[in-house]
This record gives sequence, structure tokens and C-alpha cells, in this order.
Amino acid sequence: MQIEHHTVLNAVSRAIILCDSDTEQAKDGLYALGDYLKHYFFATARRQSEASEQDLERVAESLKVLRQFLGKD
Repeated sequence: MQIEHHTVLNAVSRAIILCDSDTEQAKDGLYALGDYLKHYFFATARRQSEASEQDLERVAESLKVLRQFLGKD
């Protein structure tokens, strides 16, 4: 699984815009982005072994929330 740089940039840009109008949604989106990156980098660091189903589920769930934040789902 490879991180999509435009997804990260879009999430940060959207959060910046929302900071003035909806701080809670901006905060939620940044938490979702943080979770996505944390799980992505954790799974990437374990490349020597197969990612567990739990690792993949966490990344998938974080990505789902991030996509919802970006309005892509």
C-alpha cells in the first residue's frame, strides 16, 4: 500500500480552510489524517514481515474516515 500524497495535501488544505468556519470538523479531519499516517507508517516499518489483518483494517478504516472528511465518499 502506498500513501497518496495528494490525499494528505487535500486533507491539510481542507482543514486549514475549516479552521475559521468549523473548528470541530477541522480537528476531526486532522485526527483522521494523523491516524491514517500513524497506521500507514507503522505498517510500512514492518515491511520485513507481512502486515497483519488488524494492520490492514486500521489503515482501511483511517482512510475511510479521511475520505469522508474530504467529501470523496
